[in-house]
Amino acid sequence: MDKERGIIDKKSGTIQKSLIWSGGSEIAVKLIVPISNMILARILTPDDFGVLAVCNMVISFIDIITDAGFGKYLVQHDFKDDNEKDRCANVSFWSNLTLSVIIWLIVVLNRVSIAGLLGGKEYSTVISVACMQLVFTSVVSIQMGLLRRDFQFKKLFIARIGVAIVPLVITVPLAFVTRSYWALVIGNISGSVVNAIILTLNSSWRPRLFYSLDLLKQMFSFSFWTLCEALAHWLIFWIDTFIVGQMYSSYYLGIYKNSANMIMSLIGMITAALSPVLLSVLSRIKNDNEFYDIFLHIEKVVVYVLFPIGIGVFFYRDTATEILFGNQWKEAANIIGAWALMMAVSVVIYSFPAEAYKAKGIPKILFFGLLSKISFRV
Repeated sequence: MDKERGIIDKKSGTIQKSLIWSGGSEIAVKLIVPISNMILARILTPDDFGVLAVCNMVISFIDIITDAGFGKYLVQHDFKDDNEKDRCANVSFWSNLTLSVIIWLIVVLNRVSIAGLLGGKEYSTVISVACMQLVFTSVVSIQMGLLRRDFQFKKLFIARIGVAIVPLVITVPLAFVTRSYWALVIGNISGSVVNAIILTLNSSWRPRLFYSLDLLKQMFSFSFWTLCEALAHWLIFWIDTFIVGQMYSSYYLGIYKNSANMIMSLIGMITAALSPVLLSVLSRIKNDNEFYDIFLHIEKVVVYVLFPIGIGVFFYRDTATEILFGNQWKEAANIIGAWALMMAVSVVIYSFPAEAYKAKGIPKILFFGLLSKISFRV
């Protein structure tokens, strides 16, 4: 009994420390990012943010394909020993890097066609340049997965802070000089480079020349539904951007997407601090009795915090818009109010329960749930 109590206390201590570092990094990042966006919104135009939204839509889709669910596999899977974990990490690393480079080259060669599909051939050059960051993202995705698995959130904290400072140090000065969307694109690429450098220096794992097609098949069979769930989630997140981009100009796309991103960043100050830790913890105790108690406790805290925020922003959306963006963004007020209310509900009924399903290794259920959600939104 004492031994069991000791194990539970040790887990609780690990969870608390992880939450402190994860929460600290997310709070710091979510404070810095809105401040940066508030400054940039007063320098650049909604058109500039509309172009960035198109680039990010392409980048996020390719990033899901290249990761193929391997990052979550490294967090969730119970390896027999460190050697098996290292072999899987190497297969993931080389697969991610190879796919990222190949797809980036495909985007560069077909940039005009891709830009035309997304609403304007004038986006072709900026899309091909923006996708460069995929290479840097793929380099450190495995380090991130391994650090989360081992609850090394202090090291992730350092990387997150480094990336969050980039807009203030690079993007804002460039925006003053260029007055164009190139400041946003270069800032994103710079953030990816900084993230890659910091995580590589802080990770004890290093890639080696090893690859196994049999191991790739094994990993992909496990990660397939995770990949499907991620793609469905991407479609939910970006289908509105695609529709707005097709029907309206980049000006209104910027109004819509930047407003949504700001609200998600503010709400994410709470949720993003808990989600990585929640997945790592629940994955380790998925067969233990305290699984549901820990999940429900965190879910209850989220409800008490998020609902008042969502309702408050909805009723005071005009004031919130003035504070966040300034006079040239007045048209965004209704979007900000609606997104705040929707995010508060969505996080509670989907986002956090989704982490429990992932931890249990049944993302298939999430995939079919997201399909019904996509049908509803369309």
